[in-house]
Amino acid sequence: MGWLDIAEWVAKNWATVIATPAPFIGALGLGAAGGYWLANKLAAGQLAQKDERITHHKEEVAAASARTEIANETIADLRRRLGLDPATQHKYAAMTGAELQQCATNLAAQIEQLAADYKRSTQVRATFPDPGMSKEQAAEEWQRQGDILHRELAETMATYNRACRADAMVIFDEMINRGSRAPRNNHRVVDAALIQSPTNPIGLQNVSAALSTMALRIPT
Repeated sequence: MGWLDIAEWVAKNWATVIATPAPFIGALGLGAAGGYWLANKLAAGQLAQKDERITHHKEEVAAASARTEIANETIADLRRRLGLDPATQHKYAAMTGAELQQCATNLAAQIEQLAADYKRSTQVRATFPDPGMSKEQAAEEWQRQGDILHRELAETMATYNRACRADAMVIFDEMINRGSRAPRNNHRVVDAALIQSPTNPIGLQNVSAALSTMALRIPT
């Protein structure tokens, strides 16, 4: 019933309203309160839907930005490796054998530290759920810890890609050009593909070991 319907009813029953105003006013007040509550619920629901859409949009924008950053990093790596970036074109080519050896050794130590930091973090977090937990709670705890470890792994590899990969690739190629031999790892000669994509902390350790070994083989 709308306000026009209420007004029409009041006009038809004016004598009754005047004789007993309290019930009518009370009913009107309850109706207004109910309408106000319903309007608030509807508005809150609409706002919640808008907030959810905004949050989803922000997540999509963040994911797109992350993909763009990865693409830009990959392009930058390729430019540096191919010598297309004037700022870094001759950084390692102009070095003496001893200087290149020191750069390779320092970078190997940095990569090894990155792998060690991840290993230490996983050892700290590798705890079993409380025995008093229910099966559902234990499963949720395993899932939570797994999510944390997965995120830390992604951050570790992202740090390598951002801070180490391009230099590792260029130094690796430069040492090969100068006559240093790539070592074998698990019956496979370490190559540029491993340097570019070590995939996990064990791969990082292999990259570090390869750079350290090759640095010792540079003719000086």
